[in-house]
Amino acid sequence: MRYALKGLGADTVLVIPDEAIHVELTWHTPNDSDETDTGAEAGSDLDLHFVHANYAVGGQYDGDGDGLGDPWFNQPFDTHWFNKHPNWGTWDAAANDDPGLDRDDTDGAGPENLNLAVPQDGANYIVGVHYWSDHTFGDAFATVRIYLFHQLAAEFGELRLGYHDLWCVASIAWPSGDVTTCVNDKGEVKITPNYEHPTWVP
Repeated sequence: MRYALKGLGADTVLVIPDEAIHVELTWHTPNDSDETDTGAEAGSDLDLHFVHANYAVGGQYDGDGDGLGDPWFNQPFDTHWFNKHPNWGTWDAAANDDPGLDRDDTDGAGPENLNLAVPQDGANYIVGVHYWSDHTFGDAFATVRIYLFHQLAAEFGELRLGYHDLWCVASIAWPSGDVTTCVNDKGEVKITPNYEHPTWVP
């Protein structure tokens, strides 16, 4: 499945990113009566993941049981809360060709934002969401938006996630900008339940 650019209503408030790729994760947790409060375990903790799929293959943990190594939590090719600013491109700091996770929200609602100014030609990137810890607040409803060159290219959600679910959201091919939904072998949204990477268990 591919998603075309979506129209925006006149009453929409839009913050325009200035990167080639901008990914935003937000979520709603019904059992959290105040999603604006902050502090340790004050809300649910979902995490945005952004993977360079060309390299994050082989020899990795197979948490979804499909016989193939997973890209998630790969160092250094999965950008997430423990690997916010990896070096994927040249060593030239002025090249601006590395992704960056702006914010890790650990207490509810988001947003978490990922930016990549200069993607690599021929690259394929994968976007994912992991429900790291519910902090006893229960299920959350996640939404992911993908912007390409300032335009909303795809929106996914609100998808219900439970504790330790891992949602493979979509892949982004570059330079075409094609956004393709992750699906399982039944053609359904790809969610792996109880995904606990052996290295990163909270």
